[in-house]
Amino acid sequence: MESIKLVPNKREGKDLFNEKTLRSKQKAKVFDMYSTGNEERVTLRGINVIADQVVDAFGKDITLMADLKDLKYSTTNVLVDVCPAFFS
Repeated sequence: MESIKLVPNKREGKDLFNEKTLRSKQKAKVFDMYSTGNEERVTLRGINVIADQVVDAFGKDITLMADLKDLKYSTTNVLVDVCPAFFS
């Protein structure tokens, strides 16, 4: 490496990044590059130990409800873009 300089800690694009969020607050879907436009409301049921991953994937605005038949599980309803990336 040659001519290395310390640059000020100012990064361009921060405001633009804050304006464009990766996850919409209105609906959970995969990144636009995989979008098919085929959005469906689905019910997801999963064991409670993966609840954090569900929130990471679909956002904090979702509602997780206990499955009253088996309290080890929760369900949520989310709007998703049905595509191979969703199923993976």
